[in-house]
Amino acid sequence: MATYFKTTFQVVATFEEILTDKTKLVFKMLFDTPEECRKLKPFVVDKNEENFDKLENELAKMVL
Repeated sequence: MATYFKTTFQVVATFEEILTDKTKLVFKMLFDTPEECRKLKPFVVDKNEENFDKLENELAKMVL
């Protein structure tokens, strides 16, 4: 049986150029309450890794 959560959070992503070919990414998830964060933490870590892998793949396709 699937488990679904109804929650709200904000995502803040900042990109900072370190070198011509290097960029620093800071990714933050802001939850309404600590309880919301605790409830989702077991899931979001792995899902965020999946999203970063997808981002890496898309960036690799780009011609600079």
